[in-house]
Amino acid sequence: MARTMVWAICWLVVTASGNLAAQRLHTVPDMLMILDSSRVSYELFVRDKPEPDDDFSDHLLFHDMYRVKNGDQYGASAYAPTEEAEQLMARAEDYYGKRDWSEARRYYLKTLQADSTYYKALTYVGQTYEAEGDIDEAMIWYEKAVRANYIDYMAHWFLADAWRAIGDPARALDEIVIAKILNRNNPRIDISLQSILKLNKRPAPLWGFYPQFKADSLGPDRIKIDFHVDWMPYAFSKTLWYYEPGYAESLNNNLVLSEREALIGMFASADKKFLKKHPEIQAFGKAVSLGLQDGYILYEVLLPRFPQLVYQLNDEDIKHIQSYALQVRYQK
Repeated sequence: MARTMVWAICWLVVTASGNLAAQRLHTVPDMLMILDSSRVSYELFVRDKPEPDDDFSDHLLFHDMYRVKNGDQYGASAYAPTEEAEQLMARAEDYYGKRDWSEARRYYLKTLQADSTYYKALTYVGQTYEAEGDIDEAMIWYEKAVRANYIDYMAHWFLADAWRAIGDPARALDEIVIAKILNRNNPRIDISLQSILKLNKRPAPLWGFYPQFKADSLGPDRIKIDFHVDWMPYAFSKTLWYYEPGYAESLNNNLVLSEREALIGMFASADKKFLKKHPEIQAFGKAVSLGLQDGYILYEVLLPRFPQLVYQLNDEDIKHIQSYALQVRYQK
């Protein structure tokens, strides 16, 4: 079986541990000057009203990847089990479908004996114990799965539900937020998240990050910027990033840094009335005050659009995003 591998794209994401403090960002006046003096012709069109929010419901990850490391870089590889392990897994799944938990477990364990790197079988063993009502043993296996393959979102998710079941909503919240980070758009994880937030007496805000702009090429050195006036600083920054010669290079070709610049432009231009209208920008301001701005950018901006970027993150990065979610997005 061919092995699919996803490795870090270094220019795309600098994670929470990256030191970008010395990097100079463009201000809104800088952007206006570049737009005005550029050889590229930028044509501005202001929208009368917002367009519908983007839909990322089909941007899902599946339970078929495990973490790999190459030097200091993280990535993910698709499971490529041995033929024997595949056959044993199929038998285990058949028994699981028939609700024969003990036989399913026996074959999941045989699967692991045949291929010890088929880590998702650890999660499935836990499910058989949970189905039998043995939550303590189930949690032992979910924790084994997390240790073997930290990006196993199902293990974190089921562990969260188990913590909830035994009456520890705080630990349940820690785990379900990690599951949410690892598969940002999964609607079933959302159901558990909403329930656990309620148990913790925390809010579940419905806002999302949906910039109201679009930039398109109309031909050589001719760009159309279609934007709502509220999103003008963001629209200018992101258009320059994509189309202005040398602009992305001035930000080290770093997408997180590009988002940081665009969002700082938005927040710096905002007044109280604007922030009340745009809780997503208000949340960014709070994240900045707590040093969690990159957690915001990853959780609210990048992971919904590119959920596979989570494969590039190490445990510290994921914990940073979790801190943002708990201290800002879902703060009491």
